[in-house]
Amino acid sequence: MKATLRERQAGPGKVSLYLDIYPPAPHPISGKMTRKYALGITVLTAPRTREERDAVKAARTLARAMQAKIELRLQAQDFGFLIRDQKAPLGDQMRRAAAEARTNGKQYLRCLQLIEARYGEGLSLQYLTPAVLADFRAYLLDNFSQNTASAYLTRLLRVLKSTWSQGMLKENPGASIKAIATERGEVVYLERHEIEALMKTECESQTLKRAFLLACETGLRISDIEALRREHFHATDSGPEIRIAQKKTGKTLTIPITAELLDYLELPESGPLFRGLKYRAYHGTLARWIADAGIHKKITFHKARHTCATQLIAADVGLATTQALLGHKSIASTLIYTHVFDAKKREAIEKKKIVK
Repeated sequence: MKATLRERQAGPGKVSLYLDIYPPAPHPISGKMTRKYALGITVLTAPRTREERDAVKAARTLARAMQAKIELRLQAQDFGFLIRDQKAPLGDQMRRAAAEARTNGKQYLRCLQLIEARYGEGLSLQYLTPAVLADFRAYLLDNFSQNTASAYLTRLLRVLKSTWSQGMLKENPGASIKAIATERGEVVYLERHEIEALMKTECESQTLKRAFLLACETGLRISDIEALRREHFHATDSGPEIRIAQKKTGKTLTIPITAELLDYLELPESGPLFRGLKYRAYHGTLARWIADAGIHKKITFHKARHTCATQLIAADVGLATTQALLGHKSIASTLIYTHVFDAKKREAIEKKKIVK
């Protein structure tokens, strides 16, 4: 038996490599005779740069190595390598993961779109060989920011690991794929005087204004702000507080709030606190309100959470308490606000300096 390396068109300027097996090999499970065996490798037909030429050369070298190994297995009548073609739809697993995700479910769906756009629709899990995953990893890094690429690859690898643990894959093809590290960007937040300016500035939507200022005071995520209801507010001997199960982690978060903030929120007798609040519809409104307040920073709703954390640490609230108030699972998430410590160290040195 022989496996001939061939190629077929895989989009503009690209070909995918496959093996033409002759005579056809019987599938170990279904018995179906198989002749075409996709290697999961796509290369450029006309590489322009040195990097592209090196990548094509490396891909073709890998393809020839795979060809040689498979020919040896064919001669030994070992057709186990064909088991990966037993269809287990990738789309079904990605959509299931999206539906079960507490947050960021859409990232699974977007990742699936990217995979299907690059390799074709109706793919099986078994199609995602280490070679395909390595190619997809490189594609993500070439076309998206590092953090976005990291998010997509992480979700794909998570699905592969899950399906492998369920016995749907003979091996986990993602085990050898290196995760993409995330980059920690500059923490953007509002100073106290900027929050006061926002309070004094009119906003096109009072609902958005109250929701954003509540996030600045409590650090609640937009998903939890949207879910807030009258029954999440409780009166205690020490003062009012919010108790809500976080959408991201599922854990109940208890946040003390001031009586002044409670009055400002104007709680309804029952039901949603911010009826009809959908942040996607308020992007422009938020930006205009920020600009009208004379603030020249790129502020999104999530920056309210950064603002809360920064204000807590600046007020000498301990890391453990800040972690509990924000609902961080790990203290490492709280430590991203160490820029405040740097400022406080400078302030301390200035106060105690001997040489003046």
